[in-house]
Amino acid sequence: MVTLRNVVGLGLLAQSVYSMNLDSKDGIEKASKALASDLIKFYKGNESGQIPGLLPETKMGTDGYYWYESGAFMGAYVDYWQLTGDDTYNDLVSKGIQWQGGKDNDFMPANQSASEGNDDQSVWALSALTAAEYGFPAADKGPEWIDLATAVWEEQRSRWDAEVKEDVCDGGLRWQIFPFNNGYGYKHTLSNALFFNIGARLARMTGNDTYADYASKTWEWLEASELINNKTWAVYDGGQAAQNCTEINKIQLSAGSASLAMGAAFMYNFTDGSNEWRKRTEDITSTTLKFFFKDGEFKEISCSKGTCPRDIVTQKALVHRWLAVTTQVAPFTANSVLPVLLTSAKGLKAEGNGKDALEQTLANFAVISNLLIADSSAPGTGNSTNGKKTDETKDSPSSTTSSGTSASATEAADNSAPKGTGSGSFLALCVIVLAFQWVW
Repeated sequence: MVTLRNVVGLGLLAQSVYSMNLDSKDGIEKASKALASDLIKFYKGNESGQIPGLLPETKMGTDGYYWYESGAFMGAYVDYWQLTGDDTYNDLVSKGIQWQGGKDNDFMPANQSASEGNDDQSVWALSALTAAEYGFPAADKGPEWIDLATAVWEEQRSRWDAEVKEDVCDGGLRWQIFPFNNGYGYKHTLSNALFFNIGARLARMTGNDTYADYASKTWEWLEASELINNKTWAVYDGGQAAQNCTEINKIQLSAGSASLAMGAAFMYNFTDGSNEWRKRTEDITSTTLKFFFKDGEFKEISCSKGTCPRDIVTQKALVHRWLAVTTQVAPFTANSVLPVLLTSAKGLKAEGNGKDALEQTLANFAVISNLLIADSSAPGTGNSTNGKKTDETKDSPSSTTSSGTSASATEAADNSAPKGTGSGSFLALCVIVLAFQWVW
């Protein structure tokens, strides 16, 4: 049944991709709406007997999806609502995110908690945090969106502090949460980049310096551990805790770089345009574009076509979203980022063998819909309660373009940082790391 559904999905994907008109805002909105309709057909969590928020899961011998993919899926629809105002899917998405928050409201639901990694938990937290930033309406009474994200950050901070106390690599999050899971011995860059991202965004949203302090600490740890090369701005995959992180796995994957770029942009904004965070934002963003978007076409360089794990295509969706939002909170990046995102969108193809139709549709959905970023509202500041802001924000509208295509380059921005302009774990990482014979 899953394979058949995927083949059908690929047909829908081809129909949407080849009929897209990206030369006007109206065309982008229509294409986004069509892709939203195609993508939702993969979701059964709102049906009787199914689990809200969950795509059909991968199990032994079955062709399903990983838990973090469900988080990325839900987050993409929050983004879609923010970009277009279309609330068709809001109720379904709100219930899904709330359900997967689990009984402790920390994205460690009983059916996932034993196997999820720090990166998986963070992908779900980012969906809730986006909901808080943009005032996404909640379907049911439950925890505030920001409280879901904060709970994840607090748990990960305690894990970080434990690593410092035990003098393991002087800090840093492990890939996995529990010692019995493969990857527990690996200090994982993406897990730390997502922790950094969440902290930077919470700092901006709440004004709490503790979040900013840990964000700075995380960045400095990544540099000190040489997981960020501060000469080339390459971002490497991780290091072994047993070796005190002295030997680095120099695989480069897009999600870590893009998450750091977005987080640095939020820190730039939070610090009212500090030169230090501006430079970090510029350097990491520039390197991300040069390495993963050569000639404007997105490629996961570290694995060639046919060797990438199927779910790695999900990272394409995340990367395009994170770079798009980077331009909202660090507007000086718009001239370099937005044209690349537009070129990437115009180069989309309906590729796949049927099995990765969901991932391809999700990626195309994010790539296309985020072309609207320049005309959309920026992430808010202040407290949010179940998707409703309790404090009036001082955000100004994001910059817009005079051309028909929202993702065309904006005029050069100055150094100001207006407050309102504008991951089973990731299977891909597991397979690639194992291919290089890293032993946990």
